[in-house]
Amino acid sequence: MLRNVNEKTSGVTWRTFTALLTTILFFTAPSVYLTLTVGAGAISQAAVFVVLIIFSEITRYFGKPLSKQELFILFSVIAMVTSLSPPYYWLIWRVFAYVQHPVFSKVILLDKPLFDLVPSWLIPKDLMILEQRTFFAKDWFVPLAVNLTIVFLAYLQSVSLGMLFGYVFVEVEKLDYPMGKVQASVISTLSERTEEHMKIFIFSIIVGAGLGIAVYAPQIIGSTIIPLPWADFTSITQDFIPGAIIGLSTDPFGYVTGMIIPINVAVCALISSIIVYVLMNNLLLTTFSDVFPRWREEFYYGMNIAAIQYRSYLRIWLPVQFGMTIGMALLYIVVIRKDIYRSMKLLLRATRTGERSDFPSLSIIFGLFLASSLASCFTYIYLVPGYNPFLVVTVSLGYSFLASLISARALGIGAVSPTIAWPWRIVTYFSGYKGFTGWDSSPAIETGLSAQIVQAFKVARLTGTRLMDYLKMLTIGYVSALLLNLFFYDFFWRIAPIPSSVYPFTLMYWPQYMLEVLMFSTGQIIIEPHVILLSIICAMIVVAIETGLKRFRIPFSAMGFMIGVFQIPPYTIAFLIGSLMSNLVIPRFIPDWRKMIFTTMAGIVAGLSISVGIGVAVSFLMKAPWIWPW
Repeated sequence: MLRNVNEKTSGVTWRTFTALLTTILFFTAPSVYLTLTVGAGAISQAAVFVVLIIFSEITRYFGKPLSKQELFILFSVIAMVTSLSPPYYWLIWRVFAYVQHPVFSKVILLDKPLFDLVPSWLIPKDLMILEQRTFFAKDWFVPLAVNLTIVFLAYLQSVSLGMLFGYVFVEVEKLDYPMGKVQASVISTLSERTEEHMKIFIFSIIVGAGLGIAVYAPQIIGSTIIPLPWADFTSITQDFIPGAIIGLSTDPFGYVTGMIIPINVAVCALISSIIVYVLMNNLLLTTFSDVFPRWREEFYYGMNIAAIQYRSYLRIWLPVQFGMTIGMALLYIVVIRKDIYRSMKLLLRATRTGERSDFPSLSIIFGLFLASSLASCFTYIYLVPGYNPFLVVTVSLGYSFLASLISARALGIGAVSPTIAWPWRIVTYFSGYKGFTGWDSSPAIETGLSAQIVQAFKVARLTGTRLMDYLKMLTIGYVSALLLNLFFYDFFWRIAPIPSSVYPFTLMYWPQYMLEVLMFSTGQIIIEPHVILLSIICAMIVVAIETGLKRFRIPFSAMGFMIGVFQIPPYTIAFLIGSLMSNLVIPRFIPDWRKMIFTTMAGIVAGLSISVGIGVAVSFLMKAPWIWPW
């Protein structure tokens, strides 16, 4: 089962190191800018394909083309570090929420203004320093040091969980990881350059770029033609089914992703999504309005999809998602217990016998997990002395383990990972905590990075790359990106206030984030424990049904059902359409579709991503003459 590390080739060379640092240097600023303006690091996918194509062609021109292993290192590491969400974003948000917004200063908690309860390690308390809009002041040293420490410990926690479940799901259970196969197809196409695959890849890039220019580019430069990310039909349907989320995704990525999702997973995701966000949203607003009265009170006619999604999430689905994550993870541990036991046994045997493998020993993996998690816990307990230490440790260790299991397994089965419910405020709600800091800070808690690492391990296997090479370069890239992000967030903050009209995403959503913190900390959010308990039971029943139906070869997917609970219908409809097209329609016209699917999808994704890069470049050029934007 264990593979000799000598069978793999190193991807760490001076060329990958140079390409990685060059990419981080040139793409960090656009990524930060997009995060502030449209709320997503969309430049990350563009960065990956632009860098791969450019460096692949340059090295080929000089007679030494990049190997598969070098291309894998570039692809996987660049995609992850350029989509990094650094702590500086939230530090600037705290300046806005705690200092600048008039509502915050008027709220009283424990007979004190909230600002008096904010410690100096969250933000500096000197208002003169905050008005300077720069991180490079001595008062910012402690907040930066504390936040960077917890963020890096969380990264180490994700790496350790990625190694653990990478072995369980990739080496032992051998899950498919469809999106990993797409990534491997990109790498193989660029390294082998067979005529057949290159024709398909280039044609697909053209198709993807055309779609992207029509959909994404106008949005980025501020001239919307097609509404993103969905066409909202709630204004039409609210008269006869109020509260329901009715719409259709206009984002091509959803349909392309659906091409590699199995039909049974996509069908189950759509069914559960409709049950949750159409039927239940409506019934809990009308027929059973007494169950969640705050949802009924806050709903008003004219709410769009984003408003309905956010309000129903706060008032109904937050504890449900939390409970289902726990319940499904617990029962999956029982279902795959033999694979987990076999994984631990093989790793222990390798440790005792000295057998070399790509994976570190079990003691190192668990040691890193415990050390990083507990270090963040002890740091947090010291900084927030009023918080229950037992809960801090339990959530950082226990919930992180369960969340990693669910998200990594979802990627392996359905190519899409559910957005894991953030547990901290729910835990704080039931902890009896008195204060403010505990509502807006937490120890290291896994939120999905480990699943991406597990998928990268799958691609490493498909490309014959040493796993530890990937982790070394990922860590170098992560640290480099953290440092550069500090300079660029500081740069954009100096240019214009955040939030402001220059950065429209922050102007629209930062007040909403602040309102959520205030609602939790002042007791305006009500979470019933029986809702969480029932959700845990429901999730277990769903997994049990999947296990039972397997005996009758009925393709019910518990993971697909879980994905639908977290994804609203516009996205799950796109997944199903893409899946049906790829599995039923296209094969009738293209008999060799199964051989072409990964190359085709890789080309379309590359074209879509490059079109985003073109849109960002045009946007920068259009704003080049601008001096004082606000």
